[in-house]
Amino acid sequence: MHLKPILTFAIAILVILFIYDPSQAQPQRDDYNLFETEFHWLEIEDIGEALDDIRNNEFQGPFEIGYEFPYFGEIYEEFWISSNGFIGFGPSLNYQSFQNQELPDESFPNNIIALYWKDLNPEAFWAEGMIFSGMRDRKRIIQFQGVGEQNPNGNDPENTITMQVILERDGNIILQYLEIGEEFDLATGTIGLEDADGQEGTTFLYNNEGVEIANETAYLISDHGPGDFLVWDAGVSPSGQAQVEALEALGHSVVYRDRDDELPDVEVLQQYEGVFINLGNHGVNGRDYHVLTDAEGQIIAAYLESGNAVYLEGSDTFHRDDPTDAHPYFHIEGLADGGSLESRWSDLKTHLVRGLSLKNIKPQTTILSIT
Repeated sequence: MHLKPILTFAIAILVILFIYDPSQAQPQRDDYNLFETEFHWLEIEDIGEALDDIRNNEFQGPFEIGYEFPYFGEIYEEFWISSNGFIGFGPSLNYQSFQNQELPDESFPNNIIALYWKDLNPEAFWAEGMIFSGMRDRKRIIQFQGVGEQNPNGNDPENTITMQVILERDGNIILQYLEIGEEFDLATGTIGLEDADGQEGTTFLYNNEGVEIANETAYLISDHGPGDFLVWDAGVSPSGQAQVEALEALGHSVVYRDRDDELPDVEVLQQYEGVFINLGNHGVNGRDYHVLTDAEGQIIAAYLESGNAVYLEGSDTFHRDDPTDAHPYFHIEGLADGGSLESRWSDLKTHLVRGLSLKNIKPQTTILSIT
């Protein structure tokens, strides 16, 4: 569901997509929340690095993430793996710990993500377990494959767990549980996360109290989802419906308005995490594309001044029509300003479009991201 929904644009002319995202934090939350999500196992046994020499109550690292990963307001590029069902971003003090705790906890270990923290043993001879680390779909994945637990009731090949944590580039964390053995003891264990000081964090499960896990279940841990959005197709454009579908697939709530509707005033807009405005791309003014009015420009400018985010798509309207109060926020200098339409290619990495991919963009299409 959150896995890269697609915005499909059938574009055959110049289109400019402007994004103003002043805080770089829309729709980011102050803390991490857990959401059920679609189970989509990303197998790495065939391509990942096997930690075949990690022993009981050991940890290994640091390993390269492969990109900058945001976590509790810090950026990390490396991590450690504990044999006991968690990973951490350092310092690695007590990363060998088998005694699970509620999170946050200032005692070590800190700065961890616990898939299922308990006394596990990847070298248990009866389980033939293995831990892998690898990249698939440009994401860092750590996989516990058939890892057994230290079970005082005996060595049983059914007391194993197969699970993985996926570190997405935008800071999202996916926990997936492929198979939990019938004899695996779910009465003990921690699922959660905490920061480097052990002062901030969340426990989602502790010793069988909290979320439920079962075979083929998945959870999304995120500090910037889901939220409420407005999509306004002010002109003739296929983009609005694609945006609605993609945002809803991400779990967001969306209000859609078409060209017969007006842009709400700023007091109404304040209830939304972000606003998508599609003015149309070419044709006859008023029939095929919408020119922002002075009043609409004032509304958009006031909304942006409040620290919100706007996605603005159009073409002719940016260089044929008079500017409004909103235009300076997007650095639009078109022919009506006495200049020329300057634009550049840019990666759309703002929070407003996280999880959305652009498809069918023609070679002459220009994408501009203003932050």
